[in-house]
Amino acid sequence: MPVRTTPEPHFFLKAWEYEKGILNYLQTWFSEAREERAVGEKSSSYLYGGLVVARRIVEAMPSVRLIVMLRNPIERAWANYRFTVLNGLESHSFEDAIKFEAERNANAQGQWKTIKPFDYTGRSMYGKQLEEFLTVFSRDQILVLKSEDFKENQAQGFKSVFNFLDVDCSFTPKQFPRFNSPNVVSPEIQSQCRSVFGERFGEVLRHVRARSADSSHIARNSQEERALELLKGNLTDEHREIPEGVREQLRHVFCSDMVKLGKFVDFSIDDWV
Repeated sequence: MPVRTTPEPHFFLKAWEYEKGILNYLQTWFSEAREERAVGEKSSSYLYGGLVVARRIVEAMPSVRLIVMLRNPIERAWANYRFTVLNGLESHSFEDAIKFEAERNANAQGQWKTIKPFDYTGRSMYGKQLEEFLTVFSRDQILVLKSEDFKENQAQGFKSVFNFLDVDCSFTPKQFPRFNSPNVVSPEIQSQCRSVFGERFGEVLRHVRARSADSSHIARNSQEERALELLKGNLTDEHREIPEGVREQLRHVFCSDMVKLGKFVDFSIDDWV
């Protein structure tokens, strides 16, 4: 079955997608499935969706098997923030984004109330999320993997996945390359560029990240030409570490949830907190 270029449907999280019905979901994402023993999709939002998402999934597919890959919650929150900044949605510093997180989530409107792009710590509350899923699914339906371990030993990681899915594990898949997203010099400039390009910002951003020399088909007017040049100069491959003060703050934020998570996983999470 061919791999879709858009990997995350978020069908069971987004109410406006879920309302289209399970048949629409299957036809959209699995129309090319034939006699495969196992097919699936990847939507990182499902665990974050908690009970609502878990109940929607179990109603549609009661015998489904779920694979959850977790990474250090502090690093995940930091990467989430950087991704939101990259997409021009976040203009605050990471410290202020954490400080105003609860207020911004409470004030979210429309689709943003479901997606909550600024809930950086909320998405890393793995213990709470798994606890909710395990009120709906049996423990043997959920495989929980540690991202750091998987990266270090992909062969063993894939073997665990194949055994869990009860599929042939006699072959070795290609090693995944490690991608690093660029960092943003100024969140404010990134946000301004997004306001110029509007819904086309994602397309423009992909063009800039690909370092394409020809930008004539991207910029439609002089304002967009200026914004495009600003955007090009606002991305850097320079590594950015999480501010140490915020790291220490988040250790305390996640401490009790990590104790809860420890009951549901069979790997060590001591290095996370």
